[in-house]
Amino acid sequence: MLLFRYILFLYTTTIYAEVHIKQQNNVQKILHETLKKERTSPPSIKIPYKKEYGDVTVNPHNFTFISQPEPCEGNETILVTAHSATQNFQRRSALRNTWANPIILEKYLPKGHQSKLIFILGLPSNSSEQTLINYEQEMYGDLVQVNFMDHYRNNTYKAIYNMKWISSYKGCPKAKLVVKVDDDVIFNLQAFSSFFKNFTDTLGDSFKLSSYFIAGNIGESGRPQRDPASKWYLSRKDYKYDTFPMWLQGLTYFLSPRLAKEIYNLSFTTPYIFTDDVYVGIVAGRVDEIRKYPFNQFYSNSFSRLAKQSKYWNKKPYVFYHSHSIEDFFRLWCLSCNPATCDWCSQAKV
Repeated sequence: MLLFRYILFLYTTTIYAEVHIKQQNNVQKILHETLKKERTSPPSIKIPYKKEYGDVTVNPHNFTFISQPEPCEGNETILVTAHSATQNFQRRSALRNTWANPIILEKYLPKGHQSKLIFILGLPSNSSEQTLINYEQEMYGDLVQVNFMDHYRNNTYKAIYNMKWISSYKGCPKAKLVVKVDDDVIFNLQAFSSFFKNFTDTLGDSFKLSSYFIAGNIGESGRPQRDPASKWYLSRKDYKYDTFPMWLQGLTYFLSPRLAKEIYNLSFTTPYIFTDDVYVGIVAGRVDEIRKYPFNQFYSNSFSRLAKQSKYWNKKPYVFYHSHSIEDFFRLWCLSCNPATCDWCSQAKV
C-alpha cells in the first residue's frame, strides 16, 4: 500500500510539473501580447463628468471607520483588499487559509515582496451578527468596517472607502500595488507567479513610482441596464449617458495606491452609481494620466461545474477564478495546489 501511494505521488508530481511549465509558458506568451496593447479610452466615447462638475460636490458622503486593522509594518508592497458581505464568515476564512494568506502568497511573489490582506465591509442588519464580527476582528485583526449598511446598493461606498483606507495612514505606506478582489475569487497561484513577474516587469518604473495605473478585466462601451425589473437597473436620473466609457469586472483588478487616493478624492465630484464596477471605471477615467492594462484573457467566470473546471484548469492560462460556492472554492484551490504541499486536500476529500 505504501509503495502504491509513493508511486502515485511521483506520478502526480510529475504531471504537476509538466502542467506548471506549460501553464507558465502560456501565461507569459499571452501576457506579453496583451500588455503591448496599452489601452486608452476611445476618443469617440465621452467620458462622463470629466468636465461637467469640476470641483462641485455632487456625491457628499461622510461615513466613518468603526473598526480597522493595525497599520502595515512598513514592508508590505502588495495590499490585497477583499470586498466582503458581513455574513460571509466562511468566505473570509477561506481566503485567510488559502491563496490570500500572506505566508502562502509570498512564496509565489518575487523576492523582496510582502503582502497584507484586509477585508472591507459595512454594518450588518442585526446586533448578533455584529457581535460575531467583533469577535472575528479580535481573532484576526484584518477587518475594515465602515458605518453604512452592508447592501448591494451600497457597494460603491464599499469601493470608495476601500480607496480611502488604502490612502490613509492606516494603510500600507510602502505598498506599490493594490489587488482588489471579491471574497469569492480564487487565484491559481502557479499561473499568478508568472503573471505577476511579467506584469511588474512590463510596468517598469510605473510600478516602482506608483503612478496612475489600473489593470483588470476592462470593458468599454458597455450599456446601462434600463429594465426596471433588473437588479442592476439604472434610470436616466441615475446615469444619463447611453454607454459606459470604462468599467471593471469587480471580481479582481489591480491599481496603484496613488490612483486609489485620486479615486477617493474625485468620488465627491462624481455622481453616485450603486454598481461599483462601473463607478470605479468612470472615476478612474477622469484621471488624465491613467494607464490601463486589460487582462481579460486571464479571467474565468463561466465554469459552474467542477467537471469543467477540472477539464480546463490545466489547459487554459487562467489566473483568476470566480467560485460559485464555498465548496467549489476549496475544490478549485486543491486543483491549483502542489501535491507536495497540499496534503490536507486529499485528507479533506474536497
